[in-house]
Amino acid sequence: MKEKIGRNFNAKDGKVQVQRSAPSKGLPGAGALLRIANHLWIQVKRAEDEAWQERWLERARELIAEACQEIDQGNNERDLLLRATQALREAGVIRNPDIALAHIQLAVIHMDDHLRKVIENADPALKKKTAEIDKNIAALMKRHGYSEDGDPWHLDDPQLLEEHRALVKELMRHSTATILRHYGEYDIADLLLSDPATFNLRFKAGLLEITRDDPDITLDDEFFEKVSF
Repeated sequence: MKEKIGRNFNAKDGKVQVQRSAPSKGLPGAGALLRIANHLWIQVKRAEDEAWQERWLERARELIAEACQEIDQGNNERDLLLRATQALREAGVIRNPDIALAHIQLAVIHMDDHLRKVIENADPALKKKTAEIDKNIAALMKRHGYSEDGDPWHLDDPQLLEEHRALVKELMRHSTATILRHYGEYDIADLLLSDPATFNLRFKAGLLEITRDDPDITLDDEFFEKVSF
C-alpha cells in the first residue's frame, strides 16, 4: 500500500514541508521530489536576499553621494544621512542595532531646524504635549518667583534648574520621538519614551563603537550627559 504524500508550502520561512496522510494512491518518490523543490526554493531565497541587499546598497550609495554634494555646498543634509543609515541597515551592512540607533539619533540631533519644525508641526499630539509642558514651565517659574522671560539656566537656584531640566528633557523626548516616527523608526521612538535610560545606554554604546578608531574624537561623560534624555 502506497502512502499519499501531501505538500504544504510555508511562505513565511520559505520551506516546503512534507505531510503524510492516510494510505492511498500517491506519487512514487514524492518525498524526495519535495526535498529537491525545497532545496531549489532555498537557492531562490538566497538570490532574492542578495538582490534585496544590492538594491538597498545602491540606494545608500545614492543617498550618501547626494549628501556629500549638499554638504560641499554648505547645506545640512542629516535627512539624507539618516535615510542612508536605514538603507545600510536593510542591506545588512549595519548589523549592530546600537550603531544604527546612534547614527539615526545623531542625524536627528543635528537636523536642520526648518525641517525639524515642519515635522513637529504636523503632529497634533506633539503640539498638545508642548503646550502642556510650556504651561508647566511657566508655573514652575512663577512658583519660584521668576518671570517667564527669565533664563533659568543662568539662575543660582539648584532646585529650579533641576525641575526645569526635567521638563525640557521631557519635551525633547516627545519631539525626538515624533521625528523618529516620521522616518518609520517606531521601535526606537517607543524605547525613548518608555525607557530613556536604556535608550541613553544604547546610544552611548553605539556612538563609542562608531568612533572607536577615530583618534580625532574624544567622547567623555560630560558629552553624554548633555545629549542624554
